[in-house]
Amino acid sequence: MTVRLPRHVAPLATGEPTMLGPYQLLGRVDVGITGVIHLARAPGGAQVAVRSLHPGDAPRDDMRARFAAAVDRARVIAGPHTCGVLDAAPGAERPYLVAEYVGGPTLARELAERGPLSPEEIDRLARSLLTTIEAAHRSVGPLGDLTAADIVLSVVGPRLVDLGVAAALRPLLVTAAARAGVPAADSTYVPGYGYGPAAGGWDGPAADVVAWAGIVDLAATGRPSSVVGQAGGRGGWRREQAGADASELTSPGVRRALARVRLADGGSLPDTAELLALLAGARPARPAGRRRGPRPATAGPASAPDPAPRVSRCPRWPGCHPPLPCPAPHPRRPRAAPRADAVPPPG
Repeated sequence: MTVRLPRHVAPLATGEPTMLGPYQLLGRVDVGITGVIHLARAPGGAQVAVRSLHPGDAPRDDMRARFAAAVDRARVIAGPHTCGVLDAAPGAERPYLVAEYVGGPTLARELAERGPLSPEEIDRLARSLLTTIEAAHRSVGPLGDLTAADIVLSVVGPRLVDLGVAAALRPLLVTAAARAGVPAADSTYVPGYGYGPAAGGWDGPAADVVAWAGIVDLAATGRPSSVVGQAGGRGGWRREQAGADASELTSPGVRRALARVRLADGGSLPDTAELLALLAGARPARPAGRRRGPRPATAGPASAPDPAPRVSRCPRWPGCHPPLPCPAPHPRRPRAAPRADAVPPPG
């Protein structure tokens, strides 16, 4: 029976298996160095996404252990802007993870085919992605490895479909490539296209914040930005290329948040709570180290001194202080004697 695949799903490669556990593989959604994502049919007939290791990596004990840990993290991260984990078999001959299938193009594909998003779409993307990052930081820690290829633009809004699995597996593959003399794919990091924790030295939650800013900027301009400087150094994330600026293509809230990340020092990147407040238009709370001390107590409002009595002065004679106008006649003021060095008038 021939299955009509969605537009963004490729047919299975020649010789590729058609079953993985109880799931019938229908086509390829994506393939990378960390594994393959298939569109599959579950035993009940529902369409699901199945992520599995490459056959050559499945026998490796270190890869299997990393994959099993990533599955546990993915179960916790599931939320309204992610794909839910439905099943997993980390101990199978070829370990796999089954998640909800989210139809639609990835952000990377949409930008390549249609160009930058509209301000409304960018605002929705910025809020949903940042909300997911904040939830992950509160529960399991940083996601890492956030790229535009991990975000699907579904009919109900942007959804993050990679819940940290690739970030867990990539260091092992990069290390193996370095030992074999192959240049690492993430030697140069570009937010929105590159690989998370190795982002110019950024690590932990800061790497997610820098990647978030790069993805949002990419969605607004269609061109990747770059990280300038190392973590802890001045200049967090900035756009090097001339041309379109995200500040002209986004809402005021997104402009404020991007500017905060762009102009931050390496050691003072904002956290997700501050960025969400900027997106909402609120003023973020003052950091604890910058709180002002209490004002000194006062006994009460200081009484103003009594104003001096107004003394009227005669406009015609300086020594006269009667009520104005002065009724008394005054002599003419004597003319001052000419100065010795004065220049005589002509003629």
